[in-house]
Amino acid sequence: MFTILLLLLFVNLSCSLENSEKYNSTDGILCRFCGSHLLSSDKITSKHSPTALYTVNDTLFNRNEVLVQLLSKDGFLQIPVITSSQSTCVGQEEWEEKEIWFPGYTWKPCFCPECGILIGWMFEHHNPKIVEAHDQFFGLILGNLISENFTNSLIKYPNSLL
Repeated sequence: MFTILLLLLFVNLSCSLENSEKYNSTDGILCRFCGSHLLSSDKITSKHSPTALYTVNDTLFNRNEVLVQLLSKDGFLQIPVITSSQSTCVGQEEWEEKEIWFPGYTWKPCFCPECGILIGWMFEHHNPKIVEAHDQFFGLILGNLISENFTNSLIKYPNSLL
């Protein structure tokens, strides 16, 4: 009886360690529409917008405390957004001087490099006194992103391949 209890305890601990290792791993973040790789979860940042209607820290993309902000565009469109320091999305059009969510930053729309869907916006802060000084980040629409780990969990292999 004691041996069985030790065996169950060992199995439980090994499963817990395996899950914690899996949970702390970096997750790929993909375009929800075509599956193109956009960034890794270790590039997620917490750039707070003072105009956010609502903010919450959530567990997303194998990360705790991901800042999700509900931002409003034109007063009626509400968009959940996360921020990142890097992305493969492609900025198009000219930099807009009109501030929308992050004061002091110019912005332009950013599109998936494969399917062209709007992924979010690129933001860049320019210091007019120093030409080289700029700070760039991305505001990504949460509804247009999907976890690579999640999509991999949806794939079911035929029994003959197992």
